[in-house]
Amino acid sequence: DRMQKIRGILTSERLDGILISNPSNIYYLTGYAGFSATEREAFILITPNDAFLFTDGRYSEAAGKHIEHFQLLEISHKTPFGKLFHDAVVKKELSRIGFEANNITYHEYMMLAKSHLTLIPVNLTNLRAIKDQWEIIAIEKACKLGDDVFTYACEHIHAGITEKELAAQIELYLKEHGADAAFRPIIAFGSNASMPHHENTTRKLVDNEFVLFDLGARLDNYCSDMSRTVFHGKPTNQDTQMYDIVLRAQADAISYITQHLEKKKDISAMDVDNASRKVILEHGYPQFSHSLGHGTGIQVHESPSLSPLSKNLLTEGMVFSLEPGIYMADKVGIRIEDLATIQDHTLRILTHSPKELLCL
Repeated sequence: DRMQKIRGILTSERLDGILISNPSNIYYLTGYAGFSATEREAFILITPNDAFLFTDGRYSEAAGKHIEHFQLLEISHKTPFGKLFHDAVVKKELSRIGFEANNITYHEYMMLAKSHLTLIPVNLTNLRAIKDQWEIIAIEKACKLGDDVFTYACEHIHAGITEKELAAQIELYLKEHGADAAFRPIIAFGSNASMPHHENTTRKLVDNEFVLFDLGARLDNYCSDMSRTVFHGKPTNQDTQMYDIVLRAQADAISYITQHLEKKKDISAMDVDNASRKVILEHGYPQFSHSLGHGTGIQVHESPSLSPLSKNLLTEGMVFSLEPGIYMADKVGIRIEDLATIQDHTLRILTHSPKELLCL
């Protein structure tokens, strides 16, 4: 089914082949997760009738054992990628080749151009947007582990612990349970939480302040993502009111999706973002600077995008986050984030940690 998606693009774009360089897309199409997510260690070339994997001797044995239906072409000093690629396109008489424009370097592009091909930029952003049943099960398992590590972290909150210490405990817990952190956990105490992508520090927790968690597990190569904000001590009425506004902003997004599913109407990701965002604005707080949500799967951030400019529709099989927030510079930050999916025309929430304001 996944290869058919690619070959459908070949047909629609009138291409002889597509060169794929994004490691997540390579895993998605081959099932082999051994290539680095940050370094260029492999390419795959898919044509209407053939599939080629280009990699070097560090991976050829393992990849050869795990990847079926691909012809392995081993990169070496004598046979660099450029030569192997050129020989393959000449042998198969290929002329129009698509490439991932947002995942290739200028140097690589110039190397491909030496083969005197017509190079066509192709957008594969939506390739992995709709998950199959197996993928949703894998994400749900990662979400369960995310819920577990959040419970564990809450048990270790105490005055004097630092953001870095709490983040380290989360990462260690995940490793001890056969997973990795899907991304660097964000732990933000008090005013540090006003920065949505705060860098953890040695700041110590004191009484009567918010603690913002943003964490995820990577289990069996699929990710979870969740944010919770708890309070250490006793919150003021204003603290509680702000928290309730964020919770309502998420609830309104959920309600918007649910109502449109019941009426079998198209669900605009942009309109879902707006339904949540306006709750924050109506109460006089600044709008959050990030999008309401994003897809999650092999990578933490995938298609679709739930933002004020999104053109996406939310459809069956998509997995996405819903994460409104209130941020006041140098004062406070509150975010609540869950992963959700649409299955059988129903919105299903995949993260289950408590959302009432926990006072620890």
